[in-house]
Amino acid sequence: MPIPTLTVIDHPLVQHKLTLLRRRETPTARFHEVMREVSQLMGYELDARPSPGGPPGWKRRWPVSTRRC
Repeated sequence: MPIPTLTVIDHPLVQHKLTLLRRRETPTARFHEVMREVSQLMGYELDARPSPGGPPGWKRRWPVSTRRC
């Protein structure tokens, strides 16, 4: 069984968004908006990194669609 890896995302913008999420004064609607932004930033950061199983310098490419679900 493979050992799971931990990915630390230390981007300053993500850190700022996490600060907003931790505040008790953050309204529910704003909390959900910021969570969506954080998830998009995390996806970008994770997709920009090479896959552990790929060759050095390899980057995964996903098709881009303009269609909204």
